[in-house]
Amino acid sequence: MTIRQRLRSALWRVPIQQEVRDELAHHVELRTREFIERGMDPSRARAEALARFGNVSQIEARLARLGEGRNRSFARHDWWEEFRQDVHFALRQSRRQPGFTAAALLTLALGLGATTAIFSVVYAVVLRPLPAAEPARVVMIFTAWKQGLGGLAVGNYEYVRQRTTTLDQMAGLQYTSFNLADGATAARVLAARTTWTYFNVFGISPLHGRTYSADEDQPGRAHVVVLSHRFWQRRFAGDSSVLGRQVRMNGEPYDVIGILPKSFDEIGDTIEVFVPIAFTPERLAMHDEHYLEVYGLRKSNASLAQIDDDLSRTAQALRHDFPEDASQISFAARDMRDYLVGDYRLRLYVLLAAVTFVLVIGCINVANLLIARLAARSRELAIRAAIGAGRGRIVRQVLTESLVLACAGGAAGLLIAWWALPFLIAHAPEGIPRLESTSLNPAVVAAALGIVLASTLLVGFLPAWQAARRHDLRDELGDGKGAGGQRLKPWVRQTLIAGQAALVLIVLAGAALLVRSAINLQRTPVGFDAAGVLSARITLPAAQYQGPEALKVAFGQILERVSLSPGVENAALDSQPPLVGGGGGTMGSFRRAGRSASNR
Repeated sequence: MTIRQRLRSALWRVPIQQEVRDELAHHVELRTREFIERGMDPSRARAEALARFGNVSQIEARLARLGEGRNRSFARHDWWEEFRQDVHFALRQSRRQPGFTAAALLTLALGLGATTAIFSVVYAVVLRPLPAAEPARVVMIFTAWKQGLGGLAVGNYEYVRQRTTTLDQMAGLQYTSFNLADGATAARVLAARTTWTYFNVFGISPLHGRTYSADEDQPGRAHVVVLSHRFWQRRFAGDSSVLGRQVRMNGEPYDVIGILPKSFDEIGDTIEVFVPIAFTPERLAMHDEHYLEVYGLRKSNASLAQIDDDLSRTAQALRHDFPEDASQISFAARDMRDYLVGDYRLRLYVLLAAVTFVLVIGCINVANLLIARLAARSRELAIRAAIGAGRGRIVRQVLTESLVLACAGGAAGLLIAWWALPFLIAHAPEGIPRLESTSLNPAVVAAALGIVLASTLLVGFLPAWQAARRHDLRDELGDGKGAGGQRLKPWVRQTLIAGQAALVLIVLAGAALLVRSAINLQRTPVGFDAAGVLSARITLPAAQYQGPEALKVAFGQILERVSLSPGVENAALDSQPPLVGGGGGTMGSFRRAGRSASNR
């Protein structure tokens, strides 16, 4: 195609079908003239020319497809060439105005960095699925009391497990601790006694070795242990030869049979070792010690409402069969992730909304900076319009400048987020689930790129609209000095830029104070002075301290020695410290004197 034809196609937008039709008609006409010059009759010459061409409609359709592909190729090439020129021009503009560039980049970097950091926390705590094979099917089962949700008694767990029709698997967990001795060193480790189905509920395969079986989840056979990945790395330096070795816990030997994958640390939380719970017949007959944490894997076609109905029917049967111990029993099911997150979901969403609002304010201020710079460049834009640049071309240039700023600010924001995450994690309130797993993973980076693109549109929209709304940019040439230069003096523009940058910093400082206030709310005084109070957890091996009297004597000696230690004013023992819930806490039972566990 000639240059003239390309210009005609670009300026007048001749339809490609019409262009092909005209081209073919031209060639048919040339061939017809050739045959006439050879002495043919005009009508015969035209028929011969058409016959030489063959099926004109097929040729026309094929040439139209080729022409459309050519036009798309030219359009892509021209678009990329214009985009490359706009990027280079934006970089030159940034180098020529370092003060403007620094103010815009600082504003965007702080806003994007804060938003990315908080979003990474929201993703880790709220949005990321549990590291289970089918996380949407994992539920938790509770005893529903008037004052809230609690654990299940072992007898109630077994009763529900045998009768439920909406769960494929059920598993129980009891928090405990062990004194672990390995060679010359000893340490207290946080542990969980679980049913053998516990790992099946989550669909977790061990990283090394295996998990315990139903045969090992029996009284007298439960001396096997599975290590968490975190504990394996810390205690055994990631040495896989620990499999098959024996470790002594509470003075008894346990065989190490498996090591869990790192992802399971999110579910296991602080648990370091897992051992079989091995229910005895006496424990299975107890219906009033509600300490068991219960998990279930719901059937694929069962909803939470159906599980609740199933549990309601089971609770009714349980109250009938055990009126003395379970007269007020009812059960409730909760999605595991929703229960673990709790009200932190709303808190984190509010925090994310706050930093997003700060980002929006920052983008608007950068847009105002760009508008001020456009006013100073009105003569340049008028010259571009005078030599043929359309409004769309000028708008694309303005948007490209905002894209360059947003990308540079996004890169700096990612660095700020990477630096700020450890600080956020270290100073966050206690109890936020899965917070330690927060990182700039691919999903967070992808979201950050989306935020950058959104910021580009937000930053570039107002300047682009300002550039496009002018009725005739050529009028800006005026007397050659530029009308824009007459409207805004340099000191006015500089003052506007400095004022907007200062406003952004003030707003960001206010957002920081808001975050600080949210943290302080988590540290509201609880009604007693905890300053100088130290606590420690103690576990006495059952093999060495059998019976209540032995435990009473041992704890009395510990209390006496701690009380006599230098610097200690008072000492006390407690099975459940104030404001400490969850792991290890139990709801004790009462038994009539002279009555057995199975006949109370």
